[in-house]
Amino acid sequence: MLTNKELINAIADATGTTKVATTNFLKALVAIIPANGGASITDFGKFTIKERTGTIPGTNKPYKSNGLTFKQSSVVKKAIN
Repeated sequence: MLTNKELINAIADATGTTKVATTNFLKALVAIIPANGGASITDFGKFTIKERTGTIPGTNKPYKSNGLTFKQSSVVKKAIN
């Protein structure tokens, strides 16, 4: 598994961009996806925000939590297998 630094270096090298530009792109992606309820990236996959509800054990207080889910595209699935 790549670290954040290794991922940034790999993307920058593969695309011919700077590490700063790659870092800024990833930061923007992290900010944009939750603000818009998700995103679909062609040939990569679909990110969605999913609300989960439940109760806290012991107190029985209800809570709501948002989580990020990812569904890979068929292109990514073929590349992995």
